[in-house]
Amino acid sequence: INPDGTLTAMAPNPTIAAGSTSQSVTVASNSLGSRFVYVANFNSNDVSQYTIGAGGALEAMIPQATVATGSNPYSVTAVSIQ
Repeated sequence: INPDGTLTAMAPNPTIAAGSTSQSVTVASNSLGSRFVYVANFNSNDVSQYTIGAGGALEAMIPQATVATGSNPYSVTAVSIQ
């Protein structure tokens, strides 16, 4: 994120795969300082899960990059429990 709020693509890989018809993105963290991103994928009926690296790059969670949901998830909310 640039000082004026605009975005610059990260190198060398500025994109990461998500499911079909992504609807919303939620960023969360845990008490250990790890950061995560969750994406609701409306047409593929799942939620994509990523970790946020120290430099801000996303990496698909291993071993499970997606979690199945019911039909057509529209949003994701994450709650941090200490």
